[in-house]
Amino acid sequence: MKTLTPRQAVLLLASAVFICAPRPIIAGVPAHLGEGACAADVTTTPPPPSAAFLAQVLADAEAVSEYVVRIRRELHLTPELMWTETQTAALVKRELTLMGVSFQDVAAPGIVATIGSGAAPVVALRADMDALPLTETADIPDALRSQVPGKMHACGHDGHTAMLLGAARVLKAREHDLAGTVRLVNHAP
Repeated sequence: MKTLTPRQAVLLLASAVFICAPRPIIAGVPAHLGEGACAADVTTTPPPPSAAFLAQVLADAEAVSEYVVRIRRELHLTPELMWTETQTAALVKRELTLMGVSFQDVAAPGIVATIGSGAAPVVALRADMDALPLTETADIPDALRSQVPGKMHACGHDGHTAMLLGAARVLKAREHDLAGTVRLVNHAP
């Protein structure tokens, strides 16, 4: 299985919202669909995004790739086990606040953020935040290893959380293009 780079992962998450949602959530969804409408109510498929729009989304994703790497590294240093992710949740809230993205605590330490109008259609993107009870033995510099004895992000959830925050940045920048809502769910499994 091929591993995605952070840039590719953010692009994939962002394009899933703009292109591959049950029906595209881009401005231009038929006007007869109002509050509470669902994908099954759409009888015509809106046109796909333009090449120029997709190029801009790609540029937005490239622009956040270093951010995603920085956040993943920060998370990797302080892993927390399932249902104890208080520092991780604080980091997610800090970043969402800096982006101007509203959020609420749900089943602490879970967080649900909202980007868009709040109306239908609604698409959810999610990321786990927990680590595993393992000692990190990777051949990497000590400064990049878990700083918490007996805990590490061997599962990649530090990457998942960082990529979801990267997608949040891309989506927030394109919020005016959304004709609906994106929920970003960070949680313990």
